[in-house]
Amino acid sequence: MVQLVKSSSYLMEFDTDNCLNIYIEVINKEIENFLLPTFDKGVLVSTNFSTNTFTYKNIKEFILRGGKRLRPALLLNSYKAIKGKIDEQIIRVSLSVEFLHTASLVHDDLLDQDKMRRGGPTIHVLYEDHAKSLHLPKPYVSLFGTSMGILVGDLIWSLGWRAFFTSKFNNELLIKALDLFNQTHTKIADGQIKELDLAIKENITEAEYFETIYLKTSSLFETSCVIGGILAEGVPSQIDALKSYASALGMAFQIKDDILGTFGDEEETKKPNDSDIKTNKKTLLVIKALEHASENKKTFLKKVLGNPQATIKEINLIRDIFKETGALNYAEMKAFEFGKIAKSHLKKAKPKFRKEALDWFNTLVDFVINRTY
Repeated sequence: MVQLVKSSSYLMEFDTDNCLNIYIEVINKEIENFLLPTFDKGVLVSTNFSTNTFTYKNIKEFILRGGKRLRPALLLNSYKAIKGKIDEQIIRVSLSVEFLHTASLVHDDLLDQDKMRRGGPTIHVLYEDHAKSLHLPKPYVSLFGTSMGILVGDLIWSLGWRAFFTSKFNNELLIKALDLFNQTHTKIADGQIKELDLAIKENITEAEYFETIYLKTSSLFETSCVIGGILAEGVPSQIDALKSYASALGMAFQIKDDILGTFGDEEETKKPNDSDIKTNKKTLLVIKALEHASENKKTFLKKVLGNPQATIKEINLIRDIFKETGALNYAEMKAFEFGKIAKSHLKKAKPKFRKEALDWFNTLVDFVINRTY
């Protein structure tokens, strides 16, 4: 058995800077243990073609490149909140939501044409560079990168299923968890479609934005917590509390992520801070700025948003408009409000959650709304 937090005295050192660290080490170790036989011993590799070998090597590197491991940590802590401990089987299942998240990032980077993720090249860019190194015809380079981005994302998603099937939970519980896992994959795709649709609409509402980020982000937070609750055999009141907590937390997380997508330090976030503007991503910042900007500034916003050739000066002027119109303050306030809502739902669980896990959930909310990466 694995007991991550051995005594309540640890909570004396438990703050918003290290709340994820108590889970990251065990999650990363399990990812390595999982990927070693899966890739290095050919379980998924059906041929010895060089591209296949290169692909599985890249998948392994991309997954192990880093990340907050927030979703598997939520799953583990949800299980712990009810069971009072975690074990090897729930650690294995927790990888499923990390793989689903990573797969969605690969596809999202392709849709947004981002070039950097977690301090390295995005998957489609990596394969474009590979195509160039093979001296493939120029028109084929982009097609090759796009094609491989789609396929690699699909392969990583399939690892999530394998994480379930290599655990030893009883079939009835696994089927419930797998059904939810599959529904969430659909929701994420729906969210990505909706985000693309919003990018070509001139004006969108706050409600449309919230629906989109629920589908793209919050739904997987929900699923992570609910799977942990299901496998811990929680009662309906506990499952409902976990779901409501995670839903609000996910909303706060994405609002903050959108703020960092424009105002974050690239050295810290490990991703570009001009991509959202250049791809005309309809964030809460954009919605509120268009709502409150002067006519001249609205014209400027519409001219620059969605322009992949926007200059640094233009990007900085957009940031200034976000500040001057109160859009930045409003977005920060909404993230805080969702965080407060998340905390309130935790109190509704009956029987109550274990104190140690409850403290972690509350501290995570503070981390999410105050983070710089």
